[in-house]
Amino acid sequence: MDRVPRSTVVRRMSGADKNGIRIASRIVSWPCIIAEAMDDRERQEIEHIAKIQMDRLRRFRLFLSARSDRVREETRPMLLKQCEAILAEYESILRDLANPSPAHLRYRAAHDRLRSLQGISGALLASTDWQSPSYRHALVSEAGTQTGKISGTVNDYKRDHHMDAGAYEDAFVQSYIDRRVPLPIHAYACTSGMAAFSTILTALQMQGITDGPMLLGRNSYFENKILLLSLYPDRVFEVDEMNANELVEAVREIQPTVIFLDSLCNSEILAMPDLPSLIRRIAQTVEHETYLVLDNTGLTCTYQPLQDMPLVPGPLKLIVFESLNKHHQFGMDRVTGGIIWAQSFTGFGLPKARMHAGTMMPDASSLSLPWPDRNMLSSRLQTLERNALQAARALDAHIRAKDATPFSHVVYPGLETHPGNAWNKDRPFHGASLVLALKRNLGKVRIAQAFIDHAIREAARVHMDLSAGTSFGLNTTRVYLTALHASGTAKPFLRISMGTEQKEDADKLVDVFKAAIDRIRGRVI
Repeated sequence: MDRVPRSTVVRRMSGADKNGIRIASRIVSWPCIIAEAMDDRERQEIEHIAKIQMDRLRRFRLFLSARSDRVREETRPMLLKQCEAILAEYESILRDLANPSPAHLRYRAAHDRLRSLQGISGALLASTDWQSPSYRHALVSEAGTQTGKISGTVNDYKRDHHMDAGAYEDAFVQSYIDRRVPLPIHAYACTSGMAAFSTILTALQMQGITDGPMLLGRNSYFENKILLLSLYPDRVFEVDEMNANELVEAVREIQPTVIFLDSLCNSEILAMPDLPSLIRRIAQTVEHETYLVLDNTGLTCTYQPLQDMPLVPGPLKLIVFESLNKHHQFGMDRVTGGIIWAQSFTGFGLPKARMHAGTMMPDASSLSLPWPDRNMLSSRLQTLERNALQAARALDAHIRAKDATPFSHVVYPGLETHPGNAWNKDRPFHGASLVLALKRNLGKVRIAQAFIDHAIREAARVHMDLSAGTSFGLNTTRVYLTALHASGTAKPFLRISMGTEQKEDADKLVDVFKAAIDRIRGRVI
């Protein structure tokens, strides 16, 4: 399908700081601001996603309606019927936004219908295409919507690369990446965040770069750590990314070929290293070509690593990747996906590595993803930050006021007690997740499972939605025992990932969690 233009929806929220988190421009009562802003944000998300997908479907309908050799006549009526039916469902969702029921309930219902439709419509949009499209034909094309755009031995195999992912990649770069130097940036969509990481590893290994010593942040995502420590047990050295002096000194001594770090670590201490300082110091310390591989899933567009890289390209090269399952689907969690991006002179073998590793994002997944929009994502992240910070403060105070409890404190990068507060306190986003820390490790799994059980039961009792499950950045708050099967590379931890609930609902969930904490207050192991 052709590239879709960015949304031009006008928002009531105006003004943004340099990192893109939006702030209210009108001074009225805070409850009024919060309620109105939430209503605007949720409605705009739904309208943005629905209208762009409807535009794609209308162009697909035109393609089907044109009598040509691109679609068999026996197939055309069936696809037109499906297209009309799905368009009618999108139109119904937009009409229902005006119903008189409470706004947040109306938007949640519309969002749920929309997430299902995205997968259905993405499959329909790719339905005439072939994974091995023809570049010439005698009677009927086997390239579908991409007929006339396929060149033999160049782009005639979608497992290697295809135009649907290419359109999303271009929009991602345009919407989410800031740069100080106008050098080209290329993005590469993959089947998942882990596939993105595996693709980077493949590219580095194919170039012989992993033959040298490598540094790995101690709190990096445990799945990535398992891969690195299993593949290169004698070449990977762990270092505390929260200790900038220690890390820089390790760079000075080892002179690594690759450094692996996370901007916000999905770990027991939710480490959030001082990357602006670290990147500048590492760039001054490395003596030969060194690759910094940064997982930016946790902070996404609120942290812009190119802003901290040297203006004049030097030996330090940057490769960034993210999961597309979290923030970039605006809570839908509909398809798996990941993305890599790098400046053109850095991305040496990334497209070939993705092709040879078979990690290309499928066409239907590309067409199911919401179209990138920086303003909309920034507004959503602001809501997640508000809910996570208010929950972290309230639960931390509740735990510290009790003696007979197995919990010791709450870990959240936005709290004053977090070890990274000195350098991160002014950042606009500290993640959507917080960790309930325990006084001791013995019995941790049993206590965490008991907390989850009590929390779900209490939420049901007070008619609040709450899910037990993995991931973060979704609409509904989740609780989860994370890293239980980390194979010794990380400790399990109890994570609460706040959703985008209205403030009053987020307050009720805090009360749910307090009640769950109190239910197991005597179980000190």
